[in-house]
Amino acid sequence: MDMRSFEEKICDIRFCRSCSISSLKRWKGWPIRDPLPLLPLIENGKCKICGGTNDLLSMNIIWLNIHGPYNTGLPDYWILKINEGKTFKKKFISKWGLPYYKFETCKRCGGLLLVSIFNPPIGWQLKKQCMKSLLSGTLIE
Repeated sequence: MDMRSFEEKICDIRFCRSCSISSLKRWKGWPIRDPLPLLPLIENGKCKICGGTNDLLSMNIIWLNIHGPYNTGLPDYWILKINEGKTFKKKFISKWGLPYYKFETCKRCGGLLLVSIFNPPIGWQLKKQCMKSLLSGTLIE
């Protein structure tokens, strides 16, 4: 997939900013390998959990690699970072991909399937996580 087709397919998923920030700050792991936190959607203009209307767009959530003082070149771990701004988006979307790239329909249960896209130096990688399986504790890929 070339960069232009990737950018054309980016969906702006609207998450509840108030409910999402703490979950995003707690996540620490590796892209594609570790399940992402479930974030509540803004549907019909508000969050079903808190009733809030302030949104957080999926394209503003990125992976950020963290290097410790004794690293050997590879990151020690990754975090999820929230940021807005055209320069930031252009730099990081094209560099590492998007944890919350888009939703599809799960072929097994009909629920939401989260698609993540990661772009390490070896090339694009996709991961699909069924939201129902994450809630039940069984990961379906």
